[in-house]
Amino acid sequence: GLLYPLLIESSNDAAAALAETAGREEFVGLMNAEAERIGLGNTHFTNPTGLDEGDIDSLTGYSTAGDLARFAKFLMENRRNIFDISATPAYDLYDAKGVFHHTAESTNEILRNQRWPVKIFGGKTGETLQAKQALLLVTESPVESGYLINVVLGSDNRFGDMKKLIAWVYNSYNWW
Repeated sequence: GLLYPLLIESSNDAAAALAETAGREEFVGLMNAEAERIGLGNTHFTNPTGLDEGDIDSLTGYSTAGDLARFAKFLMENRRNIFDISATPAYDLYDAKGVFHHTAESTNEILRNQRWPVKIFGGKTGETLQAKQALLLVTESPVESGYLINVVLGSDNRFGDMKKLIAWVYNSYNWW
């Protein structure tokens, strides 16, 4: 249940609650161990949310576009349901008693654009003061049953930059 608010509306409360199931430090350790197991050598977590901690000069979690692309490939091949959830524009959330709580609205404005030219398998937004805006988006490839992994980091306009990146990829590559 916590994956929906975590992946759709980037709920830091959901991330913290998920971490509490194992204990915060243990959970972050498991996150780092899994990143290492998958081969994400340039990724390190310092907390379950990905938010900056302390002042601008404090050591915080980090990753690279290459590692994020490797992680997305791993998820597409092994945990595809993660992208199914992240591609949901809105989802009604209910409490344990079945009472409506609120509608989780996606932080990914591209999902709300009905005129997007390609199928979106899913993705994830991110933003901190240190890292600026980030967006990972997995889209359908023009090649049958393929997909493209697109990553924008350090942006002041992640959605605009992603649209430009995808337009460039589709227009610049000879797909046939």
